[in-house]
Amino acid sequence: MAGWFFEAIVHHKFATGWEDQPRPQPILMESDNRNHPAFSIDLSSPSPTPGTSLSSFTPLRADARTVVSVNLAGGLGDVTLDTDKYYIPNVTNNALFDSFVIDHDRDRRTVVISIFQITISPRHGGSADGYHLIRKIMIRVGALLKEAGLDATIKVAYFLVHPDSKPKHKWEMPAGWSKNNILNNHCGEAFCIPVPVPAFPQT
Repeated sequence: MAGWFFEAIVHHKFATGWEDQPRPQPILMESDNRNHPAFSIDLSSPSPTPGTSLSSFTPLRADARTVVSVNLAGGLGDVTLDTDKYYIPNVTNNALFDSFVIDHDRDRRTVVISIFQITISPRHGGSADGYHLIRKIMIRVGALLKEAGLDATIKVAYFLVHPDSKPKHKWEMPAGWSKNNILNNHCGEAFCIPVPVPAFPQT
């Protein structure tokens, strides 16, 4: 129940805008660089790292986004290049993630697909089936760019969203991280987003 409640809070904030101040900032997680890496963070350490090559693409914004229920098993016709959409898969348990957004920086010719996993657990895994779904989103974005006559690099960033009451977190990616990614490379940096909420029970 606590996990469902926290997920509902986060979906609401992503949809209506993060008006709370100070706004939570994504923090870069460390990777052990294995074939299926484990991204980890200890927020009690002296200096977590907020900086990243994707720092201009913050998924946290004050402006509202339109919630779009998307069928990942279908043709993804509801997915567009609009940056004011918040996509939630229309299945209760996704293989690897709970939602995603798309940001397009035309000056830098870059599109970033931000993948969100929302959890109260200090450890999280997932299914390799999620990689296929992410590559499917990338293919859709690539087709939209081609239709619009735009040239841009497509990147993926991963965000573990969790209560700020728990300082240590690990997101272990399933096997297959470095496979089938020659044309649409789903690999990317991982971040955590600590969200201030009432204390949740330990799991």
